[in-house]
Amino acid sequence: MKQWWHTTPSLARKKVIEMDVKFKKNVIIRGKITLKTGMHIGGLKDSIKIGGIDSPVITIETMQDNFTKNEVPYIPGSSLKGKMRRLITNIYGSEYKNGLIDKVFGTSKEKEKNDMNVTRAVFRDAYMEGNFSLDDVTEIKGENMIDPVTSKANPRFIQRVIPGVKFNYEIILTIFEGDNENDMLDLIKEGFKLIADSYIGGNGTRGYGRIDYTFEIAAERDINYYENLAKSD
Repeated sequence: MKQWWHTTPSLARKKVIEMDVKFKKNVIIRGKITLKTGMHIGGLKDSIKIGGIDSPVITIETMQDNFTKNEVPYIPGSSLKGKMRRLITNIYGSEYKNGLIDKVFGTSKEKEKNDMNVTRAVFRDAYMEGNFSLDDVTEIKGENMIDPVTSKANPRFIQRVIPGVKFNYEIILTIFEGDNENDMLDLIKEGFKLIADSYIGGNGTRGYGRIDYTFEIAAERDINYYENLAKSD
């Protein structure tokens, strides 16, 4: 019989063996992030061919149905995960519920060697919904920065993803025996609420990055699901 880690890509087999934890299931969380104000998650300036932009958004190339490439903005999973973790930690502190935050969002490699903190949540990159070009969904916003010492104006031009654009996200939450599944799900739900009352990306205190979101448990997959998949291959 194949063990579950042979067919489950979300966790490294070596870590699971070393810590002797027993898998229960993967909870697949899916939803949409809708921009309510312009969003700026910064990319490399050299990666965009628009004159006059001081700070472009991060983009990725995708393949369209006609096999042509399309450069579009996206929300990196690391940005969503990092913002959620920071907001939760700011409220509760890092030791909340005996290390629940570390358990869900991960911890340092040094600490992982000494306990069972295999990271439970995998945050996928969130890709834009719809077949739009970069020009369709972005704008250039002028920001007049004032030097606090000289009071000299320093105009900058920032690229933003416009309000109304939607991104599809996915989070894989792995549950082991002994985990409090409800606490973990509640932590992620609360993280989304906190982001909705804050912002994602840069320049949030100037109105950027306000979002709305949906949250759905799309599937639950236990060991039988993965073993049946292996048998069908």
